[in-house]
Amino acid sequence: MYTVDKDQVVALEDVPRPTAGAPEPIFIASERSAAIAYYLWEAQAEDSDSDEEPVAVITFPRCYAHMFGLPNDETLDGHPLYKRGLESYRASEVKDSSWILALEKASSINPLHDKEKFLEGLQHIIITFHDGTFECITDGYEVEIRQGPVEDAVPMMLERIGIK
Repeated sequence: MYTVDKDQVVALEDVPRPTAGAPEPIFIASERSAAIAYYLWEAQAEDSDSDEEPVAVITFPRCYAHMFGLPNDETLDGHPLYKRGLESYRASEVKDSSWILALEKASSINPLHDKEKFLEGLQHIIITFHDGTFECITDGYEVEIRQGPVEDAVPMMLERIGIK
């Protein structure tokens, strides 16, 4: 993981919240990009006219680093960002990310490294689920809502990250 310094967690209102029950996230990544799909929070699901459950597909066209695993919703208070505003079943951005700064420091050994250029536009995104937490460093993301089941989103996810 990483240690935090000035990090502050801010909710991303444009990224749908995962359901608290069984969001069943599916994560796919290549060396350059990533995508995650999951079932939506119940209140968002009620807005749908379809009998199928709505699924959020979040694509990170340029994903520079990622983690997916513990902590889960029962141990989220053990995450270093919990006291900085991290919440269960929510997508957030970490402002002043220590993880981004650590990656920049590691990259600084390159003689062509430009700190300002490296940091420009990078975002630390976190999505918390029932059984795990997803984090990535990216320079942007795309959100799409489709009808479930969640596994039906896999071909689209593969296409979005350039595998298929």
